[in-house]
Amino acid sequence: MVDSIGFRSAMLACAGLTAIGLAVAAVSLPETAQFANGNTQREPRPALSLRESSRRIGGLLRENHSLVTVSGLLLITQFAGEGVVLSTISLLLQQRFGPTVALGGLALGVASAGGILLALRSLLAGAAGPLVGHLSDTRTGRWPMIVTSLVVGVTGFGLLSYATSPYAILLGLVLGAVSGGAALATLAAQMGDLTPPGREGAVMGAYATVGDVGSMAGPFLAFALLSVVDLRWVYLLCALAFLIGLGLAWRMPRGQKQ
Repeated sequence: MVDSIGFRSAMLACAGLTAIGLAVAAVSLPETAQFANGNTQREPRPALSLRESSRRIGGLLRENHSLVTVSGLLLITQFAGEGVVLSTISLLLQQRFGPTVALGGLALGVASAGGILLALRSLLAGAAGPLVGHLSDTRTGRWPMIVTSLVVGVTGFGLLSYATSPYAILLGLVLGAVSGGAALATLAAQMGDLTPPGREGAVMGAYATVGDVGSMAGPFLAFALLSVVDLRWVYLLCALAFLIGLGLAWRMPRGQKQ
């Protein structure tokens, strides 16, 4: 779309689609439809101050260091996979192949090729998540799947660092997609396993915030580093982060969920 109609028009089209999604959510979801229909009655809930809520979460994290470890692994995977890769893949294609990328018999602009690769990455990650989550529930337990996802992620970033053909980049993205989907599914499940009853909302809220911080920091740090190093070194930094994640994973419980 960017190659065809330009960046501004493409962003306006995306904004329009987002507005349509907001309208559908406002009138269709059970949580929001009651407000759209004028029914604002809700069961009262005990209110906690921000300080009290933060104090409780901090105390829980001090009591269970595994929660901190899982959050750290999410930070790494979101930083590298969602932050760095999504923001730099078009730049990688441009640096390696120029303004046009040949995929099969097609000659595509960099934005189009990058969009296709990222769409494929999202599909593969979405497919890998449920499959790996099922395996971690029924056969392997969480820890082997988390470790495997990190090893696959290291391999994927290694390929992206040294890839010189579109197919090598594609393979690196495929490995990264499998790694990211597997990690998201199993880390979230592990977080749920470790969270005491009654604390799920607060803990998962903090967990989601950590993931958002990783996704936000990825592009910021990647483009800051690009002013002094080649993109290859940014991907190698991500591979190193995954290796650090492997070290953190050794601190996690290794038993299968009962």
